[in-house]
Amino acid sequence: MKSFFKLPLNFITHLFTTTHAHAQNYRVRLWAIIITCLIIITTLVLKNQSAGIHDTIPTVHQLSAQEKNRATAVTVGLHINGFPNFSFVKNEFTLDGILWFKFQYGSVSLDTIGDFSIQNSLLENGEISYKSAPIVKLMGDEVLVSYHIQSTFKTNLNFKDFPLENHRLNIIIQNKNSTPYELYFESDENNLIIAQENLVFDWKPGKKEVRTGYLQANLEVDNPVAAIRYPVAVFTIDFEGIGIKDFVSLYLPLFFLFFLAFCFILIEVSDVQRWAYIAAAFSFLVLFRLVIDNSMPSIGYSTHIDFVFYLLVTLLLALLFFQVYIQLSLQDLQRLPEHSRKLGKEKLDHVNNTFFLFILIALSLSMIYSLFR
Repeated sequence: MKSFFKLPLNFITHLFTTTHAHAQNYRVRLWAIIITCLIIITTLVLKNQSAGIHDTIPTVHQLSAQEKNRATAVTVGLHINGFPNFSFVKNEFTLDGILWFKFQYGSVSLDTIGDFSIQNSLLENGEISYKSAPIVKLMGDEVLVSYHIQSTFKTNLNFKDFPLENHRLNIIIQNKNSTPYELYFESDENNLIIAQENLVFDWKPGKKEVRTGYLQANLEVDNPVAAIRYPVAVFTIDFEGIGIKDFVSLYLPLFFLFFLAFCFILIEVSDVQRWAYIAAAFSFLVLFRLVIDNSMPSIGYSTHIDFVFYLLVTLLLALLFFQVYIQLSLQDLQRLPEHSRKLGKEKLDHVNNTFFLFILIALSLSMIYSLFR
């Protein structure tokens, strides 16, 4: 282990104790590596700054004007005090807030209004972990009913660009004990308020949107009449990631280990230590996968960090196979006359330089491609 971390020092010593001509060649290739690193950093920064939101908003069905005339309109709003638990990686959120309903006096009973729940709640049947007694306030011919609530729930998330991503949180209020023909929800983004001290420190709330309508569960495939419908209100908040913690802790070690192995291609092709250096760095890169898995959400598809990891592993495997070719070629040269050995070594140097450029070009183009994947 100690000898492995001495490799960069040994490499630099080797670089500056070689002949002047070789040192010049090495420095040109080091500049090529530096330019590639700048391309990688620029790509990751652009990916982070242009990170979109791939999470979808649930589609809700709308009532016709005639159907609305026969049902009771209920205005719904949500004031979010904070999120005691907030994790996009675990897809688990605990909401603390005030949910309120406003409707015409005498049009809806308190029992009917109080039968609401939050979709995808972690409690059985979507029940809310805490719901206060209704706080009723008369406002002329309208009734305002408020509930202090706490609930832990999940939402639909897309981690395609993890960890360079923003997310959308959908809070779906539903009333499964009513039909949209009895009552329907109406609201807008002005009825969704988030407190400044919301207990979320690594995500910044942004755009808000509210959609109302009803959801439908078809009980029979070929019989649209056999369906259950219930009113819903979808409160949507876009969140922007703050900080570069995941950016640094995941990408930096990956590229450090890759370039630590890759730089040893600059050593003389006849140096047998190249094999040990590359194999050691490759092993550490593969082990770093455990760190990535512990930081990632539980999903079944590839993310951006997966793409980068598989790319670097593939390039290092190519580097290992190339080193096998170099070792076998050197063994064959040992059986040739001295003049032929010199020509063969010059040919291997040329192949080594070509492969060096191929790896850097493949890495740069792949990272640029990751911007659009």
